[in-house]
Amino acid sequence: MIHNIDLEKSEIRHGFWKERQELIRRVTIDAVYRQFKDTGRFEAIKLNWKEGMPVNRIFTGNRM
Repeated sequence: MIHNIDLEKSEIRHGFWKERQELIRRVTIDAVYRQFKDTGRFEAIKLNWKEGMPVNRIFTGNRM
C-alpha cells in the first residue's frame, strides 16, 4: 500500500538524492540565474525590456 508523506516534514540526509540536491544548490541554481540575467529574462518578466537590451538567443538564432 502506498501512502503520501508530508514533504515539509521530510529531510534527505545522505545518498544519491542528497548529493543531487547539493549539486543543484551549488551549480545549477547559480547557472540558471546568470543565464536569466545575461539574456534579459528578468527584465522581460518585469515587462521592462527595452530595445538594445539582451535578447534570448533561442529566438534570435544567435549563438555564443
